[in-house]
Amino acid sequence: MNNESQNISYIETWGRGIEKVCAAFESYGLKPPQFEFTCGGLNTIIYRNEKFAEEQDALLNVTVNDDDDSKDNETAQRTTQRIAQRNAQRTAQRILEAIGRNPQATVANLSAELGISERTTKTHIAQLKQDGLIERIDGKTYGYWIINDNSQTQNGSVNVPAKDDNDSKGNETAQRTSQRDAQRTAQRILEAIGRNPQATIADLSVELGISERTTKSHIAHLKQDGLIERINGKTYGYWKIIEQ
Repeated sequence: MNNESQNISYIETWGRGIEKVCAAFESYGLKPPQFEFTCGGLNTIIYRNEKFAEEQDALLNVTVNDDDDSKDNETAQRTTQRIAQRNAQRTAQRILEAIGRNPQATVANLSAELGISERTTKTHIAQLKQDGLIERIDGKTYGYWIINDNSQTQNGSVNVPAKDDNDSKGNETAQRTSQRDAQRTAQRILEAIGRNPQATIADLSVELGISERTTKSHIAHLKQDGLIERINGKTYGYWKIIEQ
């Protein structure tokens, strides 16, 4: 078949392919490849041209351990870190401003308003609390936020938002309203206990129309303030209102 292919010009010559390949490599100044005949096949080893490879490396700027590249990488890393810090500070600032507008806001509320995930919101809230900038009063669901008087975090990275007089007055009014509501609820709990000293948390929750969680929170504050105490346990005991 090889002879016939040569006769009809499908192949130029027969039996000279390896010879011609080696000649072509040598004409370009390259080391001729090495051919190894194996059972059922032919393995070819083509040697790397070091000069050509170096030229390509230079063109592609992939020289290893170059001082300029190292400096560029360090500069890029520092820039990336500064950008990340600025973004974190801006997000924390926006959370502080949102809390200032709505002290009753939950994590879900803040997440929706700022367009960030609840997980990110929780992370920033935790950092703001750790830095002493904010605190939550009376629990997650029915409580409210207080922005402390600190002008900045301990490392000076996040400032408490500056507010005009109208914003400050609005925030103070909202906080006073929340405090009055909490005082009224506590007073209603004391009155309910006075009517029924054997009342459980569940009983008080149903009577006052508030959640058991809120009831427990107010009970804890009343006990902490020395206004009430529970005698003989939760289930079979009773409440005692302490005279002030």
